[in-house]
Amino acid sequence: MDTVYAAQLRTLERITQYLPKDPKTRVTMLEILGKTRNENLFSRLLRYFLETTPTSIGTSPLEVLFELADIPTAELDLSDVEVVVEHTFPANQTRIDLLVVAADSVVVGIENKVDAAERDDQTVDYWDGMRAEFNDQQCFGVLLSPDGRTASSPRFASIAYADLVAGFRSMDVRWLADVQHAVFWEDFLEHMERHVASGNSIPDRTPLVDLYIEHRSMLEDLNNAYEAYRRRLVEHIVENAREVLSENDDEHVWEFNAPRALEWQQIYRKHWKTAIPRLDVHFEYWNIGRPLAKPMQFMVDVERDRDKVDQFLDAFQRRMARFEAEYVEKGIVFRPSNRKHALAFKEYPPASSIEALVETCRLAAAEFQFLTAIIEDTFDELQEGTD
Repeated sequence: MDTVYAAQLRTLERITQYLPKDPKTRVTMLEILGKTRNENLFSRLLRYFLETTPTSIGTSPLEVLFELADIPTAELDLSDVEVVVEHTFPANQTRIDLLVVAADSVVVGIENKVDAAERDDQTVDYWDGMRAEFNDQQCFGVLLSPDGRTASSPRFASIAYADLVAGFRSMDVRWLADVQHAVFWEDFLEHMERHVASGNSIPDRTPLVDLYIEHRSMLEDLNNAYEAYRRRLVEHIVENAREVLSENDDEHVWEFNAPRALEWQQIYRKHWKTAIPRLDVHFEYWNIGRPLAKPMQFMVDVERDRDKVDQFLDAFQRRMARFEAEYVEKGIVFRPSNRKHALAFKEYPPASSIEALVETCRLAAAEFQFLTAIIEDTFDELQEGTD
């Protein structure tokens, strides 16, 4: 079975070199800003592209929108357009997301719904307000939403974001003379496709996903074997460390603790967990649960109640003059910026093999062993102070 899996994996490795990666790994500007489904920002971006300022786009976005809403454009000058964000109709003080005024003869009210539903015949009120303010112009309404939901007002055309973006994609745009707007436009469309234009459709499957599905059974077998090995390896490393730390110590019981995901591993004398209530002191490994992926870190961490932690660290620091040279010699750091509650911390170079990792972890335990007696002294001092 192992040789069969090895042959299949070599084949998979060759195939994946030629498969396209997921195109959605690029981050859009709105994703960077944490505004993935913000209606106000979407409306402002639509205003920017519906107005004819970007000469390379021209009137094409308006033409797409008007066609989807069945608004006639044959005799309409779309180069003379004003788009207002959050326009308030004086007659009933309702406020619509976008108002398009074309050549002073056609008015289009656009309500943009990304997540929220229409409230209490909202589009009916918008229509009444629009007709009262623009009674000499032709008025039209558009309800824009991810799923193309029906508006409460029959005067409002329902447009799905997917149809709008598809129409925008079909435009014949000359970008070479206007790279800046090309970047803005592509970022806008990609964001709409990713977050609001998909509706309830099934996400696209990439060739890499298809390859995984085809070979899922084998890959799951391999992963299960790796996970079992990973746990045995961690247990072996921690048991080695416990042997080193407890050398010549027949008086105390040493224990270890590790979460199922193996992010970290703790080793400690059993009575350290109960010596002082709401205080937890232990040796701790990081990055051995994913062997060889990251540099291994070893530390003595102090956790739980903040006041108790500060008291312990202060009492420990008062003793440091006696062994500070040993910290320097071994490259151990007291309370580094990334581990403020670690009274001892060291990051070791990445191991080149599993055997080297095991040896490095054993070395770390040996280098930190001298701290056990000092930790005991610190516990004794704080316990005497509470008696």
